Amino acid sequence: MKPEKIKQVCLQNKGTVYDFKEEWNAERALVGGKMYLMMGTNKEGDPIVTVKAEPSEGARYREMYPGIITEGYYMNKVHWISIRMDKEVDETLIETLINESYELIFKSLTKKMQTEIK
Repeated sequence: MKPEKIKQVCLQNKGTVYDFKEEWNAERALVGGKMYLMMGTNKEGDPIVTVKAEPSEGARYREMYPGIITEGYYMNKVHWISIRMDKEVDETLIETLINESYELIFKSLTKKMQTEIK
């Protein structure tokens, strides 16, 4: 999935703010000021997308896609996963992971903030 398409998927989620964090050299998607996606590179320069996942789901995805889905790069290894974008990855899977990450972060927002976003 191309970076433009990833950005497009993110912006379909209500309240998403998409920006570039210069210090990280990474694009980010946030809702309610909380990040749910980071797109950049790992230390080897491989393109990655990092998203939040339920711990059990993250472990399952890492098991199903070894070498493609790994522990979150520079993130909490239990709650975040990174997807190698230079590998063959089903676009539907990427879209699902992005939307699941959004939902996890959205649910963590205050009820007031959730109402304002909806």
